[in-house]
Parts: sequence; structure tokens; C-alpha cells
Amino acid sequence: MGRGSGLSGQIILIILVNVVALFQLFFSDRAREGVAMALVSFAILPVSLGILAITGLWEHHVQILYIPTLISIVAVAPLFELAARKAPVLTLLTVILCACILGGPVTMNRYLSSIKNFRSTLAQMSTLPPEARQVLAVGDSGTYARLGQNDDLGHAIGLRNWHLACPRFHQYPFLPKELLDEVRDCASKTPVLILSAALKARDTGPAEWNEFVTDIESLVKSYHCDDVSGVRVCRR
Repeated sequence: MGRGSGLSGQIILIILVNVVALFQLFFSDRAREGVAMALVSFAILPVSLGILAITGLWEHHVQILYIPTLISIVAVAPLFELAARKAPVLTLLTVILCACILGGPVTMNRYLSSIKNFRSTLAQMSTLPPEARQVLAVGDSGTYARLGQNDDLGHAIGLRNWHLACPRFHQYPFLPKELLDEVRDCASKTPVLILSAALKARDTGPAEWNEFVTDIESLVKSYHCDDVSGVRVCRR
């Protein structure tokens, strides 16, 4: 889940923006709408935090705070409108800054890093990932299934002539047994399998995941597998 100062800072910023919206009562004739939206944002914030506390696992799940954040931005819209009449350029820059600050778990450093690494990121997107290269070594087209956890490199880049047989092309240890069984049954009918390096048993966690890994390892014994850097492409 979102950790430390990132989450705390996000909550503090939402509260501060809503407080500013409440102060509109003292200097704006159109303050009632903004105050109403600020109160809505205040009401939704604890609900969003409750959902995050129960279900949040990783940093990007903090995006649920986008809901009270967007409402808080609407709450101060009359204030921005008033400021824009006197200093439109400065107001525009302030709006952009607020959007970046209130952008959820993504910090300014992430934006700056993305700009700095734009060329390398673009080159990576246009380069075939290892899984795709191995599949293309089998043939120019066909049907396949992918087994394993995170698909960080985008295995399907370059595989436009290949058909993905199973809709769940990455699986996780927390998935229920029923879904893992569906993946296993679908994979057993597929002529080509990609086994990522992340398809491995775990010392801790649900036993269903280790059973799934064992079933897949038993399944691929009837396949011919090529192993390159931990990525296996298996064909019947």
C-alpha cells in the first residue's frame, strides 16, 4: 500500500485544499457551491481511506484518493476563477502545480525521471521483450498461453500474429483456487506456453499457489521447453 510521507502528504493536501474552499465564504459570492463540494470531499475522504486500509496492497492503490482530490479541486474552482481575472497566467501555473501535487501516489520526482529517461523508455517499448523473442523463434503465428506473475516488460510486443488463448496472462498467489484452476485447464489445451521466471513456489503464502505451480510443472513435462534467462517457451 502507499507508504509513509507519500500517503500522509496526500491526505494533508486534500484537507488543506478543502479548508481553503471553506474560507471562500468570507470573500466570494459564489462560495456556497465550493463549500458544499468541500464538505462532500471531507465526507468521502475517510471512506476512501477505509477502503484503502482494507484492500490496498501496492503504492498505486492510493489512486482511490483521486475521488476526494478531484472533488476538492472543484471546491476551489470559484477561487481560481476569481484569481484568473487579475492574473490569468499565474493562475494557470498554480492550477498545473496543484494538479501535480494532488496527483496521488506519483510524485514530482517520478515525472522528472520519466522526462529524463524518455529516450530509453521509448527504446525499451520498441524492443522485443525476451518472452516475445522466444515465441517468435517457434514460428510467426500460433496460439499460446502465458503463465507467471507480473508482465512488466509487456510480453505481447511483436506478437500481433499470435493468439492469446487464456485471458489471464499473469497470475498471483492471492488468486482463489477456482481462477487458478481455470488458468491451468486453459493452458493444458494450448500448444505453446510461456513460463515466466516468476512462476515459482513460495515459502509463505496460500498453498493453492504452490499447487498451481506444481500442476504447471507436471503439465510441461509433455512439452519441449527452451530456457533462456529463466524464461521458458514450451511447445508440444
